[in-house]
Amino acid sequence: MMKRILAFLMTACFLLAGCGTDTSAGTAGAVSTDAIFEKLSAELPDYDVQDTAIVTKLLGLDADSVVSSAAGFAKSGGPEMLIILEGKDSDAALKAGERMNYYLTTLQSSAAQYAPEQLELLKQGYIYTKDNYSIMYVGATPDNVKKELAKLLH
Repeated sequence: MMKRILAFLMTACFLLAGCGTDTSAGTAGAVSTDAIFEKLSAELPDYDVQDTAIVTKLLGLDADSVVSSAAGFAKSGGPEMLIILEGKDSDAALKAGERMNYYLTTLQSSAAQYAPEQLELLKQGYIYTKDNYSIMYVGATPDNVKKELAKLLH
């Protein structure tokens, strides 16, 4: 009888230990940068698409650390932008997120001096890093982007 109770308790503990744990392999590779860009770019005004080499150079990243990217910058020359990078691993994504943060901070400093009308929008800039992805959004609807990212990269 004691063995059955112990076996039951061990089984229950094992099952409960897995509750709330994401056992999937992660989001890397599950959603492409192009698919994320297509969904989130609806939140941007008219934009120009930029190629990976330009984006990695802009952020000061090693091109070998980036698997894929998608980026769009406002045609109007305003601060609106969306940059999505998939790094070769989570460390590369964290590094990209740090570089995005530095870039955004630099833009905010410049706007404070030269384009104060753009500063408020830049202050709402949003950087998201998960698994192998780093995403930067600067635009009028950061809350919409956050909701979409939660759906896409759950």
